[in-house]
Amino acid sequence: MNNDIIELRLTAIEAAIKTISAAICANEGPLSDDLHNQIQLLRDQISSPENTVKQEAITYQTIKLLDSLNCDPWDPF
Repeated sequence: MNNDIIELRLTAIEAAIKTISAAICANEGPLSDDLHNQIQLLRDQISSPENTVKQEAITYQTIKLLDSLNCDPWDPF
């Protein structure tokens, strides 16, 4: 797994979520802490050396859903 490429994707996803969460907060919606916590959770899961194949596959699919414009989250931008 190429963690540098996936880190770039997570940074892009995080930027998009920050924009969305700012809009939610500006409209007096729920706080965006949960959104930021989920991005941190994905970062932690990627860097964990204890990941099982199943956990890695779940993380991979989650990122694929969040970044649906690209077929493979580990491909360069």
